Amino acid sequence: MDIYTVSDHNVILWEITNDQNTRRSTKKLNTVAWKVKSFDLSVLVIALDSDPIVGGCVEEMTKDLMKRVTQACEACMPRKRSINQRPSVHWWSDHISVLRKECLRKRRRSQRGYRRSNSAEIVAEYKKARRCLNKAIKDSKRCCEELISGVDKDPWGRPYKVVMTRLKIQPMPSPTCPQLLQNIVTALFPQQRILRYPSVQCDPNDIPPVTESELMEACNRLGNNKALGLDGIPNIALKTAIKTSPKLFLDTYSTCLKEGTFPRKWKQQRLVLIPKGKKPPMET
Repeated sequence: MDIYTVSDHNVILWEITNDQNTRRSTKKLNTVAWKVKSFDLSVLVIALDSDPIVGGCVEEMTKDLMKRVTQACEACMPRKRSINQRPSVHWWSDHISVLRKECLRKRRRSQRGYRRSNSAEIVAEYKKARRCLNKAIKDSKRCCEELISGVDKDPWGRPYKVVMTRLKIQPMPSPTCPQLLQNIVTALFPQQRILRYPSVQCDPNDIPPVTESELMEACNRLGNNKALGLDGIPNIALKTAIKTSPKLFLDTYSTCLKEGTFPRKWKQQRLVLIPKGKKPPMET
């Protein structure tokens, strides 16, 4: 910069732009999720409200049922934290992550133990952990700089292999163009003409209810690792709720058959487009 500022400080420049396309989308498809590893079966059994659902339409019964299961999940396992949207740095590693956790743990310990008799020893341990973390970060940055400087000497050597490895593991981005998405959905799910079913009068009492054996058979076929729905309820929690209070689910399913209605809440699903082949998303 050629402008004289009459100051011994460095000049800081920044640029303001109205371009909104540079921001990453932070929209979450599923904001509710629980840590399945912390699932406590005994707590869910106690927390699940097994009282009969008060009469109403299928939509109200479904809403009440899923509300009870959600509250039981809140009681038996903690929620997952939101995903960090900050981009990762090239010098970060698992070893640095472990050192950072240890450094933060000792820092909190030193802050809480300033009145203890061994406070000086605790502070010394924290400073030692901080030095180890800083040294690991500097060593990692130095290795990255050496890797970059080695490109001119050996362009097809180790730097090239590292870059190609990182490029291969990156997933192909999904299409985001609204018109393209509309065309894909229309091709995958073509609109069908409305079927006119003959109006047949049927006595609701003649419709056989869902039996407990049928419910348990369907429950046992549900895998624990199967993809979750929009409600984020883990399958292991849903299976436990069914086996704990099967009558809640039997009443709801039997009401669906009698009314001939499938709950609107259970019709909602998330469509995931998986690119196949080496074609870009715009050409698939």
